[in-house]
Amino acid sequence: MQDLFAHDFKDISKNIKKRALITFVLLIKLGGSVITRKKENEYVIERDILKRLAYEIKESGKRAIVVHGAGPFGHRKVTELLLKNQNEKNKIVEIQQSTRILNTEVLKIFNDAELNPISFPPYSLFKFSSGKPVTKNFDFLNCYFKEGFTPVVYGDICFDPENEYHICSGDESMFELAKFFRPKRAIFVADVDGIFDRNPENEKAKLLNQVSNDSKISFRNERVDVTGGMEGKFKTMIKISKFCEVWIINGKVKHRLLKTINGKRVRGTEIFYEEKGRTR
Repeated sequence: MQDLFAHDFKDISKNIKKRALITFVLLIKLGGSVITRKKENEYVIERDILKRLAYEIKESGKRAIVVHGAGPFGHRKVTELLLKNQNEKNKIVEIQQSTRILNTEVLKIFNDAELNPISFPPYSLFKFSSGKPVTKNFDFLNCYFKEGFTPVVYGDICFDPENEYHICSGDESMFELAKFFRPKRAIFVADVDGIFDRNPENEKAKLLNQVSNDSKISFRNERVDVTGGMEGKFKTMIKISKFCEVWIINGKVKHRLLKTINGKRVRGTEIFYEEKGRTR
């Protein structure tokens, strides 16, 4: 029986590899700051916002891969556990249990919106060593997408034999997916309108409609989490812009995601990569 199962699995893998890679229309990152919040010592899922975003994706009629952040289910949990004198493997288990709570709720809401979600934790796609993804496998994700499912990847902690663990953020997964599949557009859904010329909490801050790798932006005085804060996100978005259009918009405002999916200009920031010697 075991030999038969192994033989069938090999055949499935061969069939997947024979299929042409999907041509992605969209990559969508739902930021943890949009779909969650921390209330005192309680982690809260913003279900109403999450439902609206799911239905905006559905209403667009476009197919997408969705990546979501972990919010306090990941960031806060990591910070708490790193302070504990505890076995590293136990920490990994506890953090993964926490991030799955959020991911399970995302799947339920997406299923209610008839998006046919299927979960892909980062450790199902990547193997890490010394903080780098040394192997990547998108075969099954590719297969599920072609069959009509919506792959849902999320930020989580992964085992790393050299560093004991690696925090694989949703942004890191967005970069690897964009690099491999070369989508038409990557949309980052945040809790702010876009990239500002200074901390958006400053009343003099101005929204930048476009930024590039040559833009000089100050990220001083921003709150930084275990995934690098807005400065880290910006650097990742710049790298992604080598492969596709990149936009950052406010997911707390109705219809902005829907309009951006459909190629309409909304209040937000376009991020692009400017090569030396070439004008855009």
